[in-house]
Amino acid sequence: MSIPVANRWITPKGGDLKVGICYRCGKPVKLEKATVMEEDLSVAQFHDLGVPEENINALVVVGLDCARTLRRLAVEEGTPNTPERRLEVLERALVFNEKQRQEMLSLQPGDGFYTVRDGVVAYCDFIEQVGKEQLRQAAVKRSKS
Repeated sequence: MSIPVANRWITPKGGDLKVGICYRCGKPVKLEKATVMEEDLSVAQFHDLGVPEENINALVVVGLDCARTLRRLAVEEGTPNTPERRLEVLERALVFNEKQRQEMLSLQPGDGFYTVRDGVVAYCDFIEQVGKEQLRQAAVKRSKS
């Protein structure tokens, strides 16, 4: 699945939803060095700083460097950025992700998106793995402080 050409500035060499690949740059990304981001339809941005639920279009996985770039763009637009806020957003995003996954699994042959169902479910599983790893890393940091 590719994104519209208008959003190519956000994803200069990426834009495809592929397991193990950064959505923004298209490079391979390791589970422990990845971040879940939300797509904010209202401002055509991707970030993990809290998108109003009615404006979330999709979740994507990006590498840490790309995550910093996307956060910086969002902060320049006035979005607050704190680690606590990002964890709250991640927990909400994982619930959203599971709803999307269940919707895809409920599709039957002949339904509009049935042909991409398995790919979307695999990507949802990847998002869940990355999100759980982010939560695990945050718990380790909290226990050390």
